[in-house]
Amino acid sequence: MMRYHESDRRVRKMTYGYGFSYVYRREAALQHPYPDQGMGEDFKFFSELLTAHGEKCIGLLEDEIGICLHTLHGGNTSDSIALWEVDRDEIRDLDVSESECFVSYTFQFPRKQEKKNKHILDWVGQGEHIKMMPKRAYREVMAHTPFGKFNVTCRRGASKREFIAAVEDRIGALPWETIVFRTTADATVPLQENNRIGAYTGELWLAFPDDNMTSGGSSSSTAGAGVRTSCAVNVTIPLAAARQPSVSRIFHVDLPLEATVADLRAQ
Repeated sequence: MMRYHESDRRVRKMTYGYGFSYVYRREAALQHPYPDQGMGEDFKFFSELLTAHGEKCIGLLEDEIGICLHTLHGGNTSDSIALWEVDRDEIRDLDVSESECFVSYTFQFPRKQEKKNKHILDWVGQGEHIKMMPKRAYREVMAHTPFGKFNVTCRRGASKREFIAAVEDRIGALPWETIVFRTTADATVPLQENNRIGAYTGELWLAFPDDNMTSGGSSSSTAGAGVRTSCAVNVTIPLAAARQPSVSRIFHVDLPLEATVADLRAQ
């Protein structure tokens, strides 16, 4: 497959002007109004913004958790056709389903009743509505580790930190700086602590740090010419003592080398 540089016009037209969600100030639209045309108007608008204010005036966010819902009305000019109906479980995995107005919004759109030339006519206002079932609070994710793979349960929308906690509840304490990747081919871009694992993520790969990283992982664990001043302690709370199932029973504490049990309790 031919790849183009991000500055190539074909890439920029796809990035800034094809079916994406935009948030911008009213002032920007007044200074650079959308042209009255049926296609490519958004690319022209954003191109003018880039020209006027520079490349850094627009931030791009890859939405992997479903923060936006697009509704294609029957009178749209895109001449789009319906390919499939989205499964309810997929919808419940998206953040937009958490919105207070989401259920009432979907009630405005009954199921399609007729088609013509493969194109959906406008909604006819009859038949079943798209209804939301009770939300799935938790989901199963396969964790691939150097010593095997395990199914773990974590809440929908969990962060990398929360996923690690779920894995530790399943198999025990992990090294201080365990690294998580979305795919084996993406081993150069690990998830950050607060990154969400994504609505459609079913598998994640874990890698453990080298020996020189297992002492605590942070720069505070070394001083001067590589002299260790602290160590990482993995603490596990017995299952019977855990008051809330949602709270991890395993956590890590960074303590001075001369720390006592009293210091650990103080944490």
